Amino acid sequence: MKPKCDNKKMRQWVRRWQQAGVELERVRREEIHQANTRQAIENLDDAFESALRYHVPSSHSGFEQQQAIFHRRRS
Repeated sequence: MKPKCDNKKMRQWVRRWQQAGVELERVRREEIHQANTRQAIENLDDAFESALRYHVPSSHSGFEQQQAIFHRRRS
């Protein structure tokens, strides 16, 4: 037998998540505001340079594979 859903508890749960969403958005904005973009770029510079140095360009764009996937989905 399926348990009955308690509407009061469900509404409380929804309200809690709505409040949490507001708080999470506030935290996100604060973290963005406090972010040190210059330091983040400096931290990632070696990884970026390595990717540029060792990346082997593809001999194709992937367009043909994409079209094959679309064709299979239509079939």
